Amino acid sequence: MKKLLYIVAGVVAALVLAVVVFTAVFDPNDYKDEISGAVKDATGRDLVIAGDIGWNLFPNFGLGLADVTFSNPAGFAEPIMASLKKLDVSVALLPLIGGNLEVSHIAVDELSVKLTTLPDGTDNLADLTSASSADKPVETQPADSSSSKGSLASVKLGAIAITNISLAVDNQQTMSQQQVTLNYFKLNQFVPGERSEAALMAEVKSDDTDISIAIESAITIAEAFDLIELHELALQADIKGPSIPNGELNKKISGHGLIDLAGPSVDLKDIQIEVGSLTGSGWFKFQQQAVPDIQMALAFDTLNVDEFTPVSNGESPEEAKKTPGDPDAEPDLSALKSVNFDGDLSFNKVLVAGLTVTNVKLHANLKDGVLDANPIHLDLYDGTADARAVLNAQQPVGSYRSEFKLNSVQALPLLTDLAELTMVSGNANFDMDIRGTGLSTNKLKTASTGNGNFAFKDGALEGVNIAQMIRSAKAMLKGEKASEEVKKTDFSALTGSFSLAKGVVNNPDLKLASPLLRVDGKGDMDVVASTLDYAASVEMVATSKGQGGSESDDLAGLTVPLKVSGPLDDLDYGIDMSAALKGEYEEKLEQEKEKGLKKLSDKLGGFLGGNKDDKN
Repeated sequence: MKKLLYIVAGVVAALVLAVVVFTAVFDPNDYKDEISGAVKDATGRDLVIAGDIGWNLFPNFGLGLADVTFSNPAGFAEPIMASLKKLDVSVALLPLIGGNLEVSHIAVDELSVKLTTLPDGTDNLADLTSASSADKPVETQPADSSSSKGSLASVKLGAIAITNISLAVDNQQTMSQQQVTLNYFKLNQFVPGERSEAALMAEVKSDDTDISIAIESAITIAEAFDLIELHELALQADIKGPSIPNGELNKKISGHGLIDLAGPSVDLKDIQIEVGSLTGSGWFKFQQQAVPDIQMALAFDTLNVDEFTPVSNGESPEEAKKTPGDPDAEPDLSALKSVNFDGDLSFNKVLVAGLTVTNVKLHANLKDGVLDANPIHLDLYDGTADARAVLNAQQPVGSYRSEFKLNSVQALPLLTDLAELTMVSGNANFDMDIRGTGLSTNKLKTASTGNGNFAFKDGALEGVNIAQMIRSAKAMLKGEKASEEVKKTDFSALTGSFSLAKGVVNNPDLKLASPLLRVDGKGDMDVVASTLDYAASVEMVATSKGQGGSESDDLAGLTVPLKVSGPLDDLDYGIDMSAALKGEYEEKLEQEKEKGLKKLSDKLGGFLGGNKDDKN
């Protein structure tokens, strides 16, 4: 046994002595010029090693490199394309005897690379890629059992520290610039089958947007190098820029899961998400294939859409209206064909443009360029809304169809919060089916087709009192003045159907019923101009006492034409009272005419000396 120990000790001593002699005799700095010359011959570029190439002997064998630069090709203003401040690599010697590679540490500091594209499209990588493709391909022999005899039994990496790495992209053709900085990447060890601690911090600057990312995670890499287990993933991202709501947005994501390198695929569980004030949880799966596949289920608390709406870069609403986008421009939907997706989203509450909805649930499926959102459900204003929307991006110009239904929704607060309209109140039920081809602003307004129906119960037309308008018009014809009343027309039911074509909504069968009056109407709404043109017939079926009138002001039996027109937010109501009362006043005129003729006859008879009692 002692002899074996002596032999091993002797081999180790000889190996250490050989390394010492080798490093003492061989100075890599003597070969700087040869290394630079070889790079020059291969690439036409200058590689300059200004610092020393040094050996590290204790406690591990290693190599250090410092102050290295690599030049740009001719024609570029900046002389340097890449530079490296420091590189250190250390390897444990003794494990190599058994075929085990143990790298005690790797350190890289201040590596800088700048990729430049000139206005003519030439970039500073073109000559390198063309040179590599021109090289003769290396012929490889089929692997056999003998080739594996020289392979390493195991690989272990110690601490890895990569700091201050920067990549700058300057595209002078598109006038865009990006800067990616890896502040640090740290790994305490890389040992397959054992837990490692990793941390990363990076920054991305693109035009006027800055993104900083920090990641910490405990990981285990399988011995077969085919699986990475994420034990405690924590990611934080801060986004800043004038186009970001409030100038800044913070994101935090945590969870655990698996990364299958053979798939490759990602499976994350128990995800916790914080984006601004939005918080949620769920799971996420990603499978890389010909068309990447994503599956997920996320549940959130309260979403304030305004918080995530981009700011207007200082433009006032009036200025924004002066410079609208192209109303005929079709959106680019090609991204919908680049991924398949199936997932569920839910929100306890959503706030958008003054509208408040709760219990929001959405299932969406995207496959082969067809996005099908079904079902869509939400609770709002004492009722519910259910919908389905399909967007087809398989053709160059996208098409869509949607089904939408409101059930027992309070109309007045909904319209007020949604569009600041106070047109109608009551319990609303609404069905609509709409479809079209083309998603430009003009196509959506003019090329959509569809139909639907509506029914309001126990409500009122807000802003107009039809009965009072009729009383006022009648009083004016009599030279009288009617009293002012609340501008509201109560009803027990308001129903109708509609169709949409060529930018016009047509309603042929409006019916309003109340204890006081009945209304039958028809008309059009111009979607493009947001105007209404409506004609209705109002029949008074009872005394007006029930809505501000008096018994002596009985309008029962009177039928009045009603005209409603103008912008939706400022409608004009017109009563044609002369037409309504024409028959009544014609009869009175005839009566007055007969009375006048009789008086004239009596006067003429007296003048001629006759007597109205004479029979002759």
